[in-house]
Amino acid sequence: KITDADVSTQILFNRTMVMLGLCAFRAGLIWDAHQCLMEICSSRVRELLAQGVQSMRYSEKNAEQEKAERRRQTPYHMHINQDLLEACHLISAMLLEVPNMATEEISERPRVLSRHFRKHMDIFSRQVFTGPPENTRDHILCAAKALALGDWRECARLVVELDVWDLIPGTGEAEKVKAMVREKIKAEALRTYLFARADAYDALSLERLCATFEMPERTAHGLVSKMMITKE
Repeated sequence: KITDADVSTQILFNRTMVMLGLCAFRAGLIWDAHQCLMEICSSRVRELLAQGVQSMRYSEKNAEQEKAERRRQTPYHMHINQDLLEACHLISAMLLEVPNMATEEISERPRVLSRHFRKHMDIFSRQVFTGPPENTRDHILCAAKALALGDWRECARLVVELDVWDLIPGTGEAEKVKAMVREKIKAEALRTYLFARADAYDALSLERLCATFEMPERTAHGLVSKMMITKE
């Protein structure tokens, strides 16, 4: 029903959803984080959070509407950092979408979980020359390519070395989030590897998987068992 509410309430709703998404990400709830951030981060983020006015040459707004919009802007000290927001959104999309993309060849009904992420990956992979990553988005897209190839170490390095983690409030919280992201990357790299390379093996030993992805036997066993239960 939020679309029927007044603009101020909509802004408050958007900001609340974004904060919930960031909290879910820090708690390691990747699916929930993606669901909260997906809609707002896929379009005009600054405008939806009242953190800036997008100037458009052929705007349909008159002078009064523009003034009202400027009055609604949140003060700078209340701004949600957009770099951190984009990082959390794209990393959660990467962790969900890369294993999903690996299943497309074997799946009867392929489905897209994040169109926004797919669009960026498509543009990135079509570039003739790709230089070293410069901004947050570039780092995550390079990490996604590494993850798709099963290179979890390179993927984790690119994600963990981002500067945005320093913006997470609380002593030692940044390190906790980095450790959580690293573990999630390992788990999704294992799943992606099994999806992508399934036709090359008759059998896989659990010891080999644990050594390759540097995870305890119990964790690897749990991941593979879950995949069997869900008929993946």
